[in-house]
Amino acid sequence: MGQSIIELEIIIINDGSTDTTRSVAQSYARHDDRVIYIEQRNLGLSAARNAGIRRSCGKYIQFLDADDLLEFDKLSFHSRYLDGQPDADIVYGQARYFDSDELDQRRFNRRDNDSDEPWMPKCSGSGRTILSHLVHANIMPVNCPLVRASVFGDVGLFDETLRAVEDWDLWIRCAAFGKQFYYLDQPGTLALVRVHPTSMSADPRRLEEATFTLRLRAGKYLRWADLRIRNWHEGVALIKKLDLQPRNLSLWSLARANRTPSTLVRALLEIVDRNGIIRQTGHRTIGRASSIANRLLSSWAVVTLADLLP
Repeated sequence: MGQSIIELEIIIINDGSTDTTRSVAQSYARHDDRVIYIEQRNLGLSAARNAGIRRSCGKYIQFLDADDLLEFDKLSFHSRYLDGQPDADIVYGQARYFDSDELDQRRFNRRDNDSDEPWMPKCSGSGRTILSHLVHANIMPVNCPLVRASVFGDVGLFDETLRAVEDWDLWIRCAAFGKQFYYLDQPGTLALVRVHPTSMSADPRRLEEATFTLRLRAGKYLRWADLRIRNWHEGVALIKKLDLQPRNLSLWSLARANRTPSTLVRALLEIVDRNGIIRQTGHRTIGRASSIANRLLSSWAVVTLADLLP
């Protein structure tokens, strides 16, 4: 609650917690009429955030997961910016990571290493401009942005079937629907992310499997062929890294989700030419095959072939 702005609606979602969350939150609610306490069985991050969105009455929405923090002026500055910029839908700033017992030792990266370099692309815009960054990786932690409440009526809520990267999925939809992102780097507006052993990032395979699911879904929001091809390449790298099985079906599903002549041909080559013998003949082979695949795109042959693959 340590924010310079006073006019707040604070919604606490207890998503099946077994610690002292209930008693602490209820105590706040009894002594501060800005606090609303909601309790539900454990349904996951997306369901908890969606419950808060549905219950909220304000113009803007700020997400804050348990244990994370916001600097003193974040909500004040970002809400004033949205008030003054009616074309802006999402405003966000920088983030810093800290260990549970070392709040003053902030770093740019989640992992404590020697090359502590900023990773956020600091991009503003909408559509292709933002998607060109999002097709590579997420652009911010979930507590960075302040979002107009009206955005969720247009693009939908968090996807509750995703057990990770659900915020990344939401930003892709926002960009695809033309929502305007604005990056502002102002003192006192940092989003602070606590890192501890139980963080979801401690399970990299779970994150990578969810990321592959995201790449399957993202294709329908990428209207530009070059972005679909980039998404395809990122997905193929995950198939190989995770050794996803059945491999051929994973490759073809990814190609169909990011459908271009190039991705369809490359999927076929990955399936029938695992040793790279055909691809060694150069790009001319892929180019000729791509023109054939372009004709297949408007026919049932693609669907039939997908059904026949093992």
